[in-house]
Amino acid sequence: MPLDLGCEGQRGYNRGDMPLDLRPKLVAHADWSKYPKKRWCAIAVLDAAGRYRIDVPEPVGEVRTYLSRLQERAGADATVLSGFDFPIGLPACYADRVGLTEFRTALTDFGRGRWLHFYDPAP
Repeated sequence: MPLDLGCEGQRGYNRGDMPLDLRPKLVAHADWSKYPKKRWCAIAVLDAAGRYRIDVPEPVGEVRTYLSRLQERAGADATVLSGFDFPIGLPACYADRVGLTEFRTALTDFGRGRWLHFYDPAP
């Protein structure tokens, strides 16, 4: 059974702050993993009363069709907002090759010195 988030009046939130026609019809958040069976998403749908109703988490399923399935669920002309929680890090073989032993520690070095171009998009 969907859950009413009931955020009205909390932390300065006011349902009237954004007109209904500007709110996404469907909001999804996917917890990603390199293992397909560990990819799950939570989906909330805006109802006629202007409240988001969230259902139980569900598997992401086929990655290639994930976004199109969200759009289909929301409706062809509806807005969909989707967030992703991706694991970050480097492949172990690359880390070994460049002498990195701790990714969190390396984060402070990225973007400087020998890692100056770490955040630059690949050509």
